[in-house]
Amino acid sequence: GSAEYYLSFMRLLHEVLGGQADIMAVSHAGHAPGLQKDGQLWSLQEQVQHKMEYLRQHVLLPGRPPLVVAGHSIGAHIIMHAVKALEQQEGQHG
Repeated sequence: GSAEYYLSFMRLLHEVLGGQADIMAVSHAGHAPGLQKDGQLWSLQEQVQHKMEYLRQHVLLPGRPPLVVAGHSIGAHIIMHAVKALEQQEGQHG
C-alpha cells in the first residue's frame, strides 16, 4: 500500500509518544509516485529488497536508537523477511 494512507495515524502515534520517537513509513514499491517501474510489477522479493534498502539508507545508521517495525498484511510479511535477511547479512559480515 501507500504510506500516505497512514499519515494521520503516524502523527497521532508520534503525539502519543510525546514526540520522543521517529515514526516512519515506506510505501510498497510501485504504489507511490517515484517508486514506480514503468508500469512493471514488483515481485515479492523485489519488495523485500526495496525495504532492506530503505532500512539501510534511512534507519540502520550509526547512532540511531533501537528499531521497532510493524506492518499490516503483506507489509508485515515483507518487513519481517527484510529484517531477517538484514540480520543474516550482518551475521555473515559481523
